Amino acid sequence: ENAARTEAFRSQLAECGHRIFPVTGFDPDSPHHEAGFGVVCEKSTALGFGRQWEQDAIFWVEDGDVWIVSCIDPSEEVILGNWVSLADP
Repeated sequence: ENAARTEAFRSQLAECGHRIFPVTGFDPDSPHHEAGFGVVCEKSTALGFGRQWEQDAIFWVEDGDVWIVSCIDPSEEVILGNWVSLADP
């Protein structure tokens, strides 16, 4: 089901003309990795997609910094670090 939802979301983004690129999300404290994608768009658009697809939060990258932002309350955001320093080794 997750793979089908991911593909439906990817298709929606492509149809809207958004540029997408592959990203693998991971928790450095666990072996869990999950293939996904990044989207080039405005933060408000990303939050709208997050809500539409029933996500708790999105990852937002701006000026090289990675943030996690709540889809429910966008004022709840936490900086995670720099994109390069967070990359999977």
